[in-house]
Amino acid sequence: MLGSRLFVAGSMRSTGSRLRILAFHGVGDVVAFGRQLDVVAETSNPVSSGEVCDWLGGRGELPRRAVWITFDDGEPSAVVDAAPALAARGIRATVFVCPAFVGGLVRPWWQVVDDALAAGLAIPDGLGVASLKALGDDRRRSVVASLAVALDSVDADRRPAGRRVLNLDDLRRWRDLGGDVGSHTWDHPCLDRCSPEAQRSQIDRAAAWLDEHELWDRRVFAYPNGSATSAAAEHLASAGYAAALLFDHRLVARRADPLRLSRLRIDAGASDARTRAIVGGGHGASLAARRRMIGR
Repeated sequence: MLGSRLFVAGSMRSTGSRLRILAFHGVGDVVAFGRQLDVVAETSNPVSSGEVCDWLGGRGELPRRAVWITFDDGEPSAVVDAAPALAARGIRATVFVCPAFVGGLVRPWWQVVDDALAAGLAIPDGLGVASLKALGDDRRRSVVASLAVALDSVDADRRPAGRRVLNLDDLRRWRDLGGDVGSHTWDHPCLDRCSPEAQRSQIDRAAAWLDEHELWDRRVFAYPNGSATSAAAEHLASAGYAAALLFDHRLVARRADPLRLSRLRIDAGASDARTRAIVGGGHGASLAARRRMIGR
């Protein structure tokens, strides 16, 4: 129903002036992702971060049914594998990266946890990725560090296979193909579990790295896990960021706070119907209505 062409057309007519920001992570099947991009292009008009920032700043207009495609975490399957599919369709997507993970010197902390579970290691207090996000930042880092040490001592036959690592040349090629790069903090903490000082450090350290390597043309940011805080937003504003993105499955009106922009969660390779429902806005509206009912 939500993904039917008739329903999507009606939703687009009523919400066409609003911006859709799609939030992807990895891309498992590039062919399926290419088909998905075709569905997106059929139902909406892809725009770049620059066009969005100009629109938010009152310096330009967006076409109706505008959609900005974004990727979080800088996964190689997106930056490397999906880049040609985006370029072939003239879509200028944005990838939000954590510089600590570029080059592989530091592993994403959730991958350490997943690999520890796969290796059969005991996790303190039965904690998993979701529950670790609720801990204070220092405690989470301590747990993950202990798991990383334990993983290094696991027999080779029990250790999960190595993962692909994003490198600097991958990001440069991404830009050469028309994509752009934004910040996702230094190493993806949960900002709402960090001190204000730590939040500022995470933002500034990532920005310094992106500046050093000349990887961004404008300062755009995505909050890890969509967890915005007043301290982070205030610091982003003082540092001249043009946009900062959430992860809350809603559309964006022009009057929206540029440092708290909603995004629509979507999996790469989702079915045509699901993609239409999400891009059309009906899926997000349905979830919002369900939350209101539960809240009652």
